[in-house]
Amino acid sequence: PASVANDRQPVIRLNDVSQTYDVRRRGSFGKTDALRAVRNVTFDVHRGDSFAVVGESGCGKSTLMRLLSRLEKPSGGQILCEGQDISRLTGRALLGFRRKLQLVLQDPFGSLPPRTSIGAMIEAPLRVHGWREAARIRDKVRQVMDDVGLPVSLYDELPTGLSAGQRQRVNVARAMVLDPEILLMDETLSALDQTEQFRLLALFDKLQREHSLTYIFISHDLGMVRKACNRIAVMYLGEVVELADNERLFFDPGHPYTKALLSAMPTLERRRYRPEDCLMEGEPPSPIDLPQGCSFRSRCPQAFAPCANRSPHLTTRSDSDFAACHLVSGPLPRDEPRHLPATA
Repeated sequence: PASVANDRQPVIRLNDVSQTYDVRRRGSFGKTDALRAVRNVTFDVHRGDSFAVVGESGCGKSTLMRLLSRLEKPSGGQILCEGQDISRLTGRALLGFRRKLQLVLQDPFGSLPPRTSIGAMIEAPLRVHGWREAARIRDKVRQVMDDVGLPVSLYDELPTGLSAGQRQRVNVARAMVLDPEILLMDETLSALDQTEQFRLLALFDKLQREHSLTYIFISHDLGMVRKACNRIAVMYLGEVVELADNERLFFDPGHPYTKALLSAMPTLERRRYRPEDCLMEGEPPSPIDLPQGCSFRSRCPQAFAPCANRSPHLTTRSDSDFAACHLVSGPLPRDEPRHLPATA
């Protein structure tokens, strides 16, 4: 996959980010348990990256999306956007961050109000950010519609007759109209057929080249991630268990969970990992009652004695690849800074 990265300073940095919710304990009145949805997540997203966060349902991807978009504040750690802690932003500074990072959601049908014209939908972010001149707004919206492949003739039309792919282009246009630097894609392609996915991926590549965009994909679709992303974080039970470049992750993964995901990935190629050797039995442990040691050990075919006692931390495999597994030698000491080395 192509990357237009030329400035290797991180545009987004997560330092030990955690999110814990108090949930009512079953069968009790007033008592709560701590649900640890995201645990000590640390990674950098560099300018121009197409970065993916992948994992099975319930791994914490959607919670991480809400934290990255500042829909929620983390209960621990920091999320820095160009050095600013986004949880501390208020007023105009927060509005500026909202312009810089835009979100494109999954549902192409429920995300568009059926009684609002397409032009009015795309205009709305500009009006929120202070644009008032009607002619200027209309010119900007027409330009963005052309950029994302929407006929300008749809400006005054309702979205009723649009295909799913066209509806997602409207959502992309709503994000692009503010000239953002980062697009956060939350399962943006999962509701589309293969043909529309291919067209949207081609559009994303074009927009990235023309506007120097940085993408963060939240996805369970490893096939799409392999085609579209240059850097990938794998999450399991709220933690990042592997962080690697595209080629390393798909052809030489360091964590058994990554191998399990790859063994279940639909492919026409000969499988590098057999499902009977890698696929896990049973369900992940509860995020309310996390086990001691490695949280993956109860489902791991390679678990051994240290896995029951010590929780592994992200371990350097190369200058840009990391895995949280006792099978990878040389764990990072607990007292070292948890931010990862910048990749070259």
